[in-house]
Amino acid sequence: MTSTDKRAAVPDELQRFIPQEIQKGIYYRVYTRKDGTSRLVWWVKLYDRQGRPIYESTDSSVYSDAVKLYKKLTAQVESQQRSGGDADSVRIGQLLDEFLKDGTHAKEETRYVYKLVVEKNLKPFFGKLRASKLTTDHTKAYRNRRKAELLARKLKACPTPTAQQRADWEKSAGATINRELARLRSAFEYASKQTPPKVIRIPHFHLESEKDNVRKVVLQDADYANLRDAFTDPGVRFLFIVSSHVGIRASELKRIKWSQVDVDRKVVTLERAKTKNNDPRSAPIFGDMVQHLADAKRERDEFYPHSEWVFSRAGEPIKDFREEWVKATKAAGIPDLHFHDLRRTAQRLMRRAGIDKITRMRIMGHKTDAMDIRYGVVEDEDIVQAGTKLEETFQATMGNRNGHRNGAAEGQPAEPAGPKIAPEVLAKLAAVPADKLKALLSLLSG
Repeated sequence: MTSTDKRAAVPDELQRFIPQEIQKGIYYRVYTRKDGTSRLVWWVKLYDRQGRPIYESTDSSVYSDAVKLYKKLTAQVESQQRSGGDADSVRIGQLLDEFLKDGTHAKEETRYVYKLVVEKNLKPFFGKLRASKLTTDHTKAYRNRRKAELLARKLKACPTPTAQQRADWEKSAGATINRELARLRSAFEYASKQTPPKVIRIPHFHLESEKDNVRKVVLQDADYANLRDAFTDPGVRFLFIVSSHVGIRASELKRIKWSQVDVDRKVVTLERAKTKNNDPRSAPIFGDMVQHLADAKRERDEFYPHSEWVFSRAGEPIKDFREEWVKATKAAGIPDLHFHDLRRTAQRLMRRAGIDKITRMRIMGHKTDAMDIRYGVVEDEDIVQAGTKLEETFQATMGNRNGHRNGAAEGQPAEPAGPKIAPEVLAKLAAVPADKLKALLSLLSG
């Protein structure tokens, strides 16, 4: 069919959309709607540097929109931001599937989390979109929608938050979305390294700043016993006790076997393949850990002798304890406490006990000083204790030199040595008449 014949086949009401001359690489298609009416849409066709075709619709009946699109695509081809073939037609859902299958070397439990994020959040929003079409507007729209979802979930649990709580929720939601978009970016990076590449251009993924989003929550000393006693599941209570004592992660605790526990030496050993950083390490057994470990072993020996899991329910390893955690923290009056906050709690306990930094890092599995500092939350009570220790050190050293005994300033006499009189005794003596006081002192000196 010649161009004249093709034009003649266009319904009369659409003829006005077709100019006398049509630029090479631009063409139109006529679509018939369900109601019998017709619509003309302009398309663009050009080739990338490898000679692969690129087709794209303007979704418009205006010819000038096709001219603009042709120029835009030509510029993208020249800058190698656009290509034909698979790299032009692949969908983001396919990139995400391939990333989960072969694009990550994360551990099994981490891959499980990635899959949840992809299937529940990323694929429903981005899955049907062509990878070459992804823009900043798409990622911004995703961020806005997810933030609304996350905040709504928080508001359902706490309908009347304080301004500080809401600000913390905003920061937490931003960090969560950053992690989700990071998985999407990883999928693009993996696809770009294939032969031939499945994407030519990796878009910019804007991530919110997390500079002031370092969580500093620790379990307060006064809340420890209340929360410990609030658990109805002994296995989860044991998880809580151990993590609050030595800061072992939940994922690591749930995989500990009885063969890793040395009751005589009071040490539990974490195997290389079962730690987050792939480094073996050990932790001491002390405090409430001792009795609860004995109770758990007694129950296992009596009822489940073949179970190898230290933290178990009826001999089976504990996998999910979120429901029990939520109930217990609410009952104890600290619903905002996260299980991971127990790592900061344990780090504070070790620091107060005078455990050196290298040993602390070894027990908790920190590889860098920065992580030890990040988890080292300093509270007002720590400052008070520091002041007391500094006062003792000052009086024992600098305060006993050059006449500065007991805090006396230079040029002033130091307080006399000997026993000090309590303030309440001095107050009573001050109320005694002078003549009677002199008579009393003469009797004592005589």
